[in-house]
Amino acid sequence: MATEYEHEGIIYHEPRPRIVLVNFPSVINEELKSRGHNSVVCGEVGSTPIELRFPQPASEVDILVFRDSNMNPGRPESPSPQRNFHQNAKVNGVGFTFQLSHYVQELLSRGGVCVYLIGYDHCHLYNRSGLSPGIRIDISLSPTKSAFRIAASKFCEELTTFIKRWKTTPLAMVGFTAYQSEHFESLIQDSSGTALAFLERIPTAHSKPGYLLCLPDYGHNPEILDELLSQVLPSIAQHLFPFRHDLSWLKEKDFLSPGIAELEKEKETARQEVNRQISALDKQIETIQKEEQFLSDLLTSDGDKLKLAVKTGLEVLLGHAGLLVPVLDVDKDSALRDGATPKREDLRIEYEGNVILLNVTGREQFLRPTSLNQISKHHRLFPMSPDRPLDKLHSLLIANYNYGKGLDPRKRDDMFGTGTAEAEQRLQAEGHGAITTFDLFQLVRACLAKEVVLTQDHLTDLFTTVGILDFKSFKATLSAKA
Repeated sequence: MATEYEHEGIIYHEPRPRIVLVNFPSVINEELKSRGHNSVVCGEVGSTPIELRFPQPASEVDILVFRDSNMNPGRPESPSPQRNFHQNAKVNGVGFTFQLSHYVQELLSRGGVCVYLIGYDHCHLYNRSGLSPGIRIDISLSPTKSAFRIAASKFCEELTTFIKRWKTTPLAMVGFTAYQSEHFESLIQDSSGTALAFLERIPTAHSKPGYLLCLPDYGHNPEILDELLSQVLPSIAQHLFPFRHDLSWLKEKDFLSPGIAELEKEKETARQEVNRQISALDKQIETIQKEEQFLSDLLTSDGDKLKLAVKTGLEVLLGHAGLLVPVLDVDKDSALRDGATPKREDLRIEYEGNVILLNVTGREQFLRPTSLNQISKHHRLFPMSPDRPLDKLHSLLIANYNYGKGLDPRKRDDMFGTGTAEAEQRLQAEGHGAITTFDLFQLVRACLAKEVVLTQDHLTDLFTTVGILDFKSFKATLSAKA
């Protein structure tokens, strides 16, 4: 027999608010249900665009929790999310289909709560919900690497406590556009005052307002979600929890078991220590990432950024081979061009009579065989003298190619695409060489990891490559580091 609960003249058959989780795996829902929450998982239909199959119409839902991220925090308690919803995400409910924004607006207008856990600016659930403020595509920061402040909520102390407790947990926080409303309060701000999290009270036609809460993405941690649903939301939207009894006093020291109190202290100490260790590790990671940014630039950039990355990579190789010679930037110094106005090669290396002319190029598509015209031209323009014999002059093309749309360099195929055989034949005939920036990346990475021993002879072989470098064969000539 069903039990009835009456509050303000309304008869309830279910005393707990009805919660729908969007973009969460079912295992998280089962965990929340075991903790007493009346939650269900939103399903999905199709591929592009994806339709969200809500188990109930908006009139039968009290709280929506969206995880608007397709990133896995990489923690054991955080299994991979289902999918990110792109395109014009639609709602497929009980006998109707319409835009996600309609579903969200109907829920808010009835005094419901929408919670968005937003981790990255390219996610779409918030954008497709027709809400303000918008997400700024130029702001995404890590809570362990960037400056930010937590603004105390004037409306809900429990919300501020919650944000402070989990302040280092998110992988990233996004910024929101400027927004003016008497019912809006910023909860987290970056150093320029941009809101990174906020709470907005949504006035409705009746006495029960709706609430929009946007927080960083905390992943799939059930402990965080449980605290959000059990402590924070009941303090914000009391009308959704009419039968909730505040038993928080049971956790105060007058009622808490001495053994539990001591364990809670140890747990908090352990949490602080783990956060300290994670912060220290993140700083070390950030330092290494900055030092090795040129390696990423080798695979993702063009123009001056690519040239600088190639220059840095070559300097690393020269250092490992014990060659203390500079990599000359010919573009920046006309004296290296003997005062000539037209630019020639991009970089140059000179040692023991060898002159290596380096042409650096980046192209989002495959290179064309005609790209070799410039190499031949620069080779002819280089002024020779008796102390620099012709057989000591060599031209080498270093290219980042087919990198459009962030294509993995392992999947880019041959450098010149269908024209590779023609390019190889021409390089062999003219005595020039070509290598990819991915080859350079792999060699520098192997040296930095101390996996190989690189000698001066090895570098000379590399610099005087004729044809397109076969990196696998070249690497086989290097001695493994003992």
